[in-house]
Amino acid sequence: MGEFERVHDKQQSAAPKPAESSLQLEAQDLLAQAVSTPVRPSALADDPYLRAKPSTVGQAEQLPYLPFSDRLTPSHPGVFAPPVPPLASCPRSMAYENLITKSARSMYDPSPLARIPDLKTKFNCQIKTDADALKFANEILRSTGDPYNEVIMPVESKAVERERQGREGDIGATFQRIGDNLVISSLTPGSGAEKAGLRVGDTMAYVNGQNVSRASERDLRNKITGADGTTLSVKVIRDGKLVELNVERTEKEVLTVHDRMLPNGVLYLKVDAMDNETQPDQLKAAIERHPDAKSYVLDLRDNIGGLLNSSLKMASLFVDKGNLLTISRRVDSDPDNPQYSRKNYVLTPGGISVTSSLDPEVRPDSQMARFKQIVDKPVAILVNEKTASSAEILAAALHENGVGTIIGGTTYGKGIGQTIFSGMPGGSSLKLTTFRFLSPQGHWFGDGNTNRQGIQSDIKVKNVPGTISGTSADLQLIAARQFLQSKQK
Repeated sequence: MGEFERVHDKQQSAAPKPAESSLQLEAQDLLAQAVSTPVRPSALADDPYLRAKPSTVGQAEQLPYLPFSDRLTPSHPGVFAPPVPPLASCPRSMAYENLITKSARSMYDPSPLARIPDLKTKFNCQIKTDADALKFANEILRSTGDPYNEVIMPVESKAVERERQGREGDIGATFQRIGDNLVISSLTPGSGAEKAGLRVGDTMAYVNGQNVSRASERDLRNKITGADGTTLSVKVIRDGKLVELNVERTEKEVLTVHDRMLPNGVLYLKVDAMDNETQPDQLKAAIERHPDAKSYVLDLRDNIGGLLNSSLKMASLFVDKGNLLTISRRVDSDPDNPQYSRKNYVLTPGGISVTSSLDPEVRPDSQMARFKQIVDKPVAILVNEKTASSAEILAAALHENGVGTIIGGTTYGKGIGQTIFSGMPGGSSLKLTTFRFLSPQGHWFGDGNTNRQGIQSDIKVKNVPGTISGTSADLQLIAARQFLQSKQK
């Protein structure tokens, strides 16, 4: 940090006066001659670019020092352009600099940021407020080529924190993108959505007058969640008609695990995005509600991931011991010499050990809490092209430890993880890619962008486009049930 400031200070010093070329000097002589040549007063009125009044014609004007090419504005070639102040003379934005510094010292790959001192002064003359600082810092992060680096703006930052804690004002509906539509795929019993009359299969069209038909699932979630007791005006398409309903938000634990007993003792467990800390407890409770289950379907389709710790703790419900994950993480360090640590997450009887060595004799660096294994029967894991990140970690941890058969398609391929740094300038948060992870057997899923391998299914099954997950038309679920039934014999 200190060195960056010293470089920055050097840039603040006045630049030496540039030497003018012979062409520039000749042009200035011609300009001076034109000013000293008498001009008819009537001609002045015809030329809007001549500033000299009749009484001043013939008097050479003392020109400020500027290179000749900078003296004329593009739209008015006879009008002197005001000098542009150097970036170093404009006020610094500490909010912007703090965001850039934190990014450069934390990003897994800081090389796209190039010269950090230049970045810190790039928008000096354009940043007037903290909001400007957030906007320009986000612009820099977007230019890195990593779509997961971003500044989370203050309003959304509060929503993310509520979601992480597992409590928010929510209507109790989950959504699935089918083609160009966002369709309600499940409703929480007793929720505001169910009470208002929303139905599975309804297509979301408007929320509080805003068209959400093209919104991402994340953007829709941000519009739906809010203060407890407030009401949303929702318009959905049902049977080709637009239906308007008022839906109340209720602040309570957000249910992200949905369980249902299917014929032949198959327990269906649908796990939504892993964005709250209560999800492992929800999954444990769902399994314990059905002690007579003979087999399990763990549905991770359309699960875009979330909290790393949640995926590992959920894995401990199915796996007794073994390596769950290996992570290479960027540690806070000089962007010109980035440093990394490599850790293994190993499931032991006492917890999840975080260790730099797989040697059981080496003491772990730290220990995470785990559940006792409570599932020891056949498991089918459903995945698709939207199974990503922490959901891929969970699927691989079970599969490569000999628990669970993967059915469906190929997963998304996001083997990178982000850290959210809260308490940033203006109430914002900073989301940065800070680590890469490998499966227990050393497989990297990909960068979630241009290089994606994902996880291949053991049994490949495609659903008919437009199928809502978990329904009787769900071919992947049908295949999972058939597979589990064969294992029960």
